[in-house]
Amino acid sequence: MRLLIILAAAFALSACKQNVELPSLISPYRIDIQQGNVVTQEMVSKLKVGMTRSQVRFVLGSPLVTDMFHGDRWDYVYTMQKQGKPEERRRLTVIFDGDKLATLEGDVVLSDNALEPPPAPKAPSTITISSEPKPTPKEEAAKAAAAKAEAAKAAAAKAEAAKAEAAKAEAAKAEAAKAEAAKASAAKAEAAKADAAKADATKAEAENAEADKADAATADTAKADAAKADAAKTDAAKADATKVDPAKADAAAADEKKDPPKRGTFGRMLDKIGF
Repeated sequence: MRLLIILAAAFALSACKQNVELPSLISPYRIDIQQGNVVTQEMVSKLKVGMTRSQVRFVLGSPLVTDMFHGDRWDYVYTMQKQGKPEERRRLTVIFDGDKLATLEGDVVLSDNALEPPPAPKAPSTITISSEPKPTPKEEAAKAAAAKAEAAKAAAAKAEAAKAEAAKAEAAKAEAAKAEAAKASAAKAEAAKADAAKADATKAEAENAEADKADAATADTAKADAAKADAAKTDAAKADATKVDPAKADAAAADEKKDPPKRGTFGRMLDKIGF
């Protein structure tokens, strides 16, 4: 009887305060307290990069914490208190770029139903938003082979382009060398032409000088011949002038004797002295 009274009193007191001395079997009942935003994997799977703030709010609800100094991030905080278990606290951060969703960060592991604690504490990680299924190993191998083939094709195209550039450079170099050779040949031909013209001019000057010299010699010879002819003519004229017919001379002498010329006083003086 006394035992029943003690148990009734204990149950009556348990409604106000738990007696630490009593066994946990008779501890008061506490309901699970859930606070904050509940985020499931299904909700996260609906998010896509580039969604607007209103679209994110429609999927996840309004954030529990908003910072006026960091308007580009929304924090979704979730706490769960269960009887006989430590309090669970989780956080999900949504990062925006302007008005578009950029990425997600948080320290929670999302399941299909609700937020569950991670197997071990870890640093905050970035949640990748993707709606594509995970490729199979065969698809991964095919993708790697395709990427390798593309890389090889790109390398071959690059090598071909480099080869074409080298050939183009060689052709340009050959054209430049050919142009230089043609220019040198033209310059050499011009120099040879100038030398030939100069030689022709020198030869023409020499021929003109020889011709002038020959003309001068011819003129001198003609002049000498003319002088000689004039001298001969003069001598002939003199000889003809001095040549007198004997009959004419005798007649002139007879005439002088017959009628000597009259001489003046001076002539008589000369006669006296024997002139």
